[in-house]
Amino acid sequence: MRSQKVTMQTLADELKISRATVSYVLAGQARQKKIPPETEARIREAAWKHRFVPNYWARSLARQDRSGVGLLFPDATMNATQDIVAGIQSVLEKAREASPGTGTDGIATAHGSFLSITCWDAERERAELDALLGKRIAGLICLPGLANAAHYLALRKNRFPMVYVTDKLDGDDEYFVMIDGADAVHKIFDHLESLGHRRIVVIGPDGASPTTEERYAAVRVRLERLGVAASEGLVSGKTGQEETIFAAVDRVLGRPAERRPTAILGINDTVAYQIMHQVMSHGLTPGKEISLAGIGDMQMSRYQMVSLTTVQERRYEFGRIAATLLLDQINGAELGEGAATGLRIKGELVVRRSSGAVPQ
Repeated sequence: MRSQKVTMQTLADELKISRATVSYVLAGQARQKKIPPETEARIREAAWKHRFVPNYWARSLARQDRSGVGLLFPDATMNATQDIVAGIQSVLEKAREASPGTGTDGIATAHGSFLSITCWDAERERAELDALLGKRIAGLICLPGLANAAHYLALRKNRFPMVYVTDKLDGDDEYFVMIDGADAVHKIFDHLESLGHRRIVVIGPDGASPTTEERYAAVRVRLERLGVAASEGLVSGKTGQEETIFAAVDRVLGRPAERRPTAILGINDTVAYQIMHQVMSHGLTPGKEISLAGIGDMQMSRYQMVSLTTVQERRYEFGRIAATLLLDQINGAELGEGAATGLRIKGELVVRRSSGAVPQ
């Protein structure tokens, strides 16, 4: 028996409310239409349960009024977001100059971009995504949250123009731009080993994103080359929250001297900062008694009391590439045979004070 197709009317009937109310909520107009928060929550929960995504793309095509690019990121305070958005805007501005108006070539740029911030909250991410789609944007550039993977995959299935940046989703290898995580890990290990380090530990969260899992895979390769078991050299920081990273640092520094690491790599710069804090609380000076490194080169990496050795993400370039890939999708550009739409960009090793030779 074939399952019934879920529509807005299906949701309305299930919740015993009007179809218009469902439509307003999923278009991000709940406040404007003064729909009670509890009703909005019920509608979003039902839509999520049924994996229902309104086909705004089809509606936009029918109305011929698509315009603007949606930008969806978890945090506006990070210099990573600022750099990426600057790169995106540089491409959109040139596109506006080249194709003013709302014709085929200018369809994505007539009204610029809409930036939405989710504050790392999955429910807010879903609401902001719905609101952007309700604006009938021509395409989306985003850092996708794993909790909302089904939403993004449904959009991809409907061929909605979209590019992931700095991360991607499992099972979706189209149109993404991120650092080559394996290359970054190899660069850090090469650097640390050149300084004489052999007892290297890597700390990161469980249940990590695809880009982090790629880094872990490279870590296992390097640990095997050093003759170190993954259970010894790859240490779980559980949720990745500050207290769980601190606990992981305490565990490895509490090992017997012959097993204690001489160098620790945080799987990203945020984790590396947390590691640095806890290492210093043990009375150790990074770069002298122990070496530390990260991946990402966040702005504060340069200005910490002990500056962090890391691999630099080319985030401005990420933004430029993402915007170009998005405009290609929107404007129906023909891709050459074998052309890559998922790009891993190699980063540059930046050596700073946090790494040094193995202490004698």
